[in-house]
Amino acid sequence: MCQKGSLIFRDYCSRIIRYEDGTHEWLRIPRHQCGNDKCRRIHRMLPDILTPFKHYNEETISGVLDGKCYFDNGSQYVAKQLKLSLARLSIQIAFAPLRSGKSKGKIEKFHQVVDDFIAEAKAKKICTLDELNHYWKIFLEEYYHNKAHEGIREYYRSLNVSVPDEGISPLQEFNRDTRQLVYMDAGVVGEAFMYHESRKVDKGACISFQGRRYETKPKLIGKTVEIAYDPAAPEIITISSEGLESFQAKPLKIGEYCDQRQSLPPQMKAAEPETSRFLDALEKQHEETKKRRADAISFGAYRREV
Repeated sequence: MCQKGSLIFRDYCSRIIRYEDGTHEWLRIPRHQCGNDKCRRIHRMLPDILTPFKHYNEETISGVLDGKCYFDNGSQYVAKQLKLSLARLSIQIAFAPLRSGKSKGKIEKFHQVVDDFIAEAKAKKICTLDELNHYWKIFLEEYYHNKAHEGIREYYRSLNVSVPDEGISPLQEFNRDTRQLVYMDAGVVGEAFMYHESRKVDKGACISFQGRRYETKPKLIGKTVEIAYDPAAPEIITISSEGLESFQAKPLKIGEYCDQRQSLPPQMKAAEPETSRFLDALEKQHEETKKRRADAISFGAYRREV
């Protein structure tokens, strides 16, 4: 309510309201004018289902702010993997009605803008993906974001709000929004869009996945674990289990001898003898025996000499 004076009924204006399924209707909105001669501002008395400066109903806008995506029924959007990935990010999915072009007209119009860029890219003879992304960024920032947008003009005219002759660009409209942007951690998003499956760890602390065996940890024997992997590189998987930090696993390689012994530390290895103490003792004993024999008197030889 105006605090500078009392409001006096003036007239009605038409206001469009759009719903999530693509339908819309026109409402008659009463307008009141401030009775203060220094103010004379006109106020629209909006019902609860409308949000100021927005032409979608309150429920649709709340759904977007709470995390909801609006898709058509293309195969890539109804895929199970996309639903699971968005669910991990607490994002709901709303689908457009079948064969209802008006419910996704803004998306189709933007696709035409992309087609215009592709035509220019072909004329530029772009050959690499990096080069294509480079010119796409330039196309958006220098052309599309700064060009007057007819959809924005139509929206403000439906509110009986004057629009500058040069129009309003998407960048100008974006800067008018006072809501703070919400940024998500890149690691969380990357993890959400990984493919996820469940496997049970066998008695050998291994799991099977796509014809390969992966070694886990002994404490997981008998438990069901969750694996995350990139479909473009499924050789490396990330294993997660409640109460245990996630870790990566690679395919188990079994060598020619599966019972290969681990090497012992040096202090536990048998020392290599420098000599045989037994033979050394026998040699010493042999020398002593020879000495005793040399010192002995032969009486048989003495009698023959006599």
